[in-house]
Amino acid sequence: MQKLKKEYLEYLEIDKNCAPKTIENYNRYLSIFLEWSEIAKPSQITDKLVHDFRLYLSRRTDQNGDSISAKTRNYYVIALRNFLKFLARNKISSLSPDRVELSKTKERAIDFLELEEIAELFEASQGESLQNIRNRAILELLFSSGMRVSELVNLDRDKINLKKKEFSIIGKVLKEELFLFLRKQPI
Repeated sequence: MQKLKKEYLEYLEIDKNCAPKTIENYNRYLSIFLEWSEIAKPSQITDKLVHDFRLYLSRRTDQNGDSISAKTRNYYVIALRNFLKFLARNKISSLSPDRVELSKTKERAIDFLELEEIAELFEASQGESLQNIRNRAILELLFSSGMRVSELVNLDRDKINLKKKEFSIIGKVLKEELFLFLRKQPI
């Protein structure tokens, strides 16, 4: 099973071009499943085994003693289901991935900042110190572009073209995205 897991993770990296964090998470989720289940071959993955694993996850707690959320439990199930798809694609006998369903989860509410809250953030970065100028630049970039904080952190100076007033980043799905400098006046 460890050999198949390794091949699956390589498939995610090479064929599916998944982000390194996705591969790391799938590795962790599948490792927990394989350690818990103690199975030796894919044909041992059954409806009952998956049910029992989901029950195990629902009763498991994190380092703070809190139960694992339904959303997090679904990540384990998604990793397992995608592994089963990989097995099926390679004609390795196992449970059909169609037999594995996700739990219902609450819809995620998105909290938006109020205009006053945004103004407070920018007011906190007023001043001419290097730190304030940096903080204002970070806020300007995040609010005007919509990029993720992780994308900003990984922004490469070589990808900034001041003449064309544009820059590119590698987004969450490892796809290059192009941004234009639109704002002429700071907020």
